[in-house]
Amino acid sequence: MEKPKLLKHFIRNIDQEKEKDIVNLLFTGKKGKVEIINGMIVDITDQKLFEMKLKQMAYYDELTDLPNRKMIQKHLTKILARSKRHDHSFVVMFIDLDGFKKVNDTLGHEYGDLLLVEVAKRLNNTVRE
Repeated sequence: MEKPKLLKHFIRNIDQEKEKDIVNLLFTGKKGKVEIINGMIVDITDQKLFEMKLKQMAYYDELTDLPNRKMIQKHLTKILARSKRHDHSFVVMFIDLDGFKKVNDTLGHEYGDLLLVEVAKRLNNTVRE
């Protein structure tokens, strides 16, 4: 028998929201004909959910759910490259909340957080993806 060939498949069952890896080892004889198939199915749903959560934590602010600096830098790099390739321009907007420190100092961080969340919601509702 020759060295086994590894076949790996990924399946997503949308109805059940499950994700599985299927791994098969194919053992072939001297003429290349498959003689033995050995395989297994592994439910990777929890692993994929964990990966999504890690990505969310890495690229989005926990309080406002807005993209963080790392995500913005990643997107700006892509946008800048695309802009140069296609000779298009783009705009970057920076927003500063004047007097925000005063909100935290007088009303407390709880109200400051509420204000940030509300501003984030309004930004998300007015800016296109």
